[in-house]
Amino acid sequence: MRSPSANVSSGDANRVLLIQETLPWKSEANTSVLDSLNMSYTVIPMSQFASTDLTGYYLVIVANDQKLDFYTDYNSVKAKLAGYVQGGGVLLMGACDTGWANGTIASGLPGGVQFAPKNYDYYNVIADSSHPIVTGELTDNVKLTNADLYSQYVSHREFDESTLPEGSKIILQSRSTHRPTLVEYPIGKGTVIASGLTWEYNWKYHTGGTGFGMFARKAMDDLFAYAASLANPAAGYEYVRQAGVEYEQTSTPIEGPRLRKFGTSGLKLWTKTRENID
Repeated sequence: MRSPSANVSSGDANRVLLIQETLPWKSEANTSVLDSLNMSYTVIPMSQFASTDLTGYYLVIVANDQKLDFYTDYNSVKAKLAGYVQGGGVLLMGACDTGWANGTIASGLPGGVQFAPKNYDYYNVIADSSHPIVTGELTDNVKLTNADLYSQYVSHREFDESTLPEGSKIILQSRSTHRPTLVEYPIGKGTVIASGLTWEYNWKYHTGGTGFGMFARKAMDDLFAYAASLANPAAGYEYVRQAGVEYEQTSTPIEGPRLRKFGTSGLKLWTKTRENID
């Protein structure tokens, strides 16, 4: 377990659960981006997920590019992940497998969403230009562009659009097949954001001067920040979409991690609250 950041009180529980056994493509991207947002987190292997109490977590992140054992364990706890979302949790599902770790997801995603045929793609394009992950409105207001979505490879996995439930959003898609590669979909009271993109690889190896796009350096913080913004009000969190105000205290406040928001009017802070934390 990672200790809380220096600006987080010692009584604050970690609120983000990162499920990761090996560094995806030998990249520290997930923890580095969480640290940059001052989000407190716990890291566990998938083998510990079945026995993990999810009560205090508003966001669960599954890393990309893991070993086969990781995905074997995932198959056995997929129903628990779905139940967590059904009850109001947010799942950021890294579904980009078959990378350097050679692991493959043998089943679909929580909620019954299925993969399309595998496709190692160089180019993705934006399907929803107004989505906050694309606009950058939750961080620095720097927009993602199609030129950023060029990498070797930009995505390994695409989703079968016919299996997406009502109310789903397609955010990014393959330029060649037009199939979704980044989607958002509801399960009960919660939300899944599923991605087939190589976020961690691009963040580490394409930082400028390679000729490839830098989609991860530009938007991985937006991906995490947006997932956090979906935290369920029923759990004591409320996201308010108005200038200068993100999280409002809707219940007894706790001293917790603060997520930086860099906008045109300077540094803003998001604060989180939770009812009845004992």
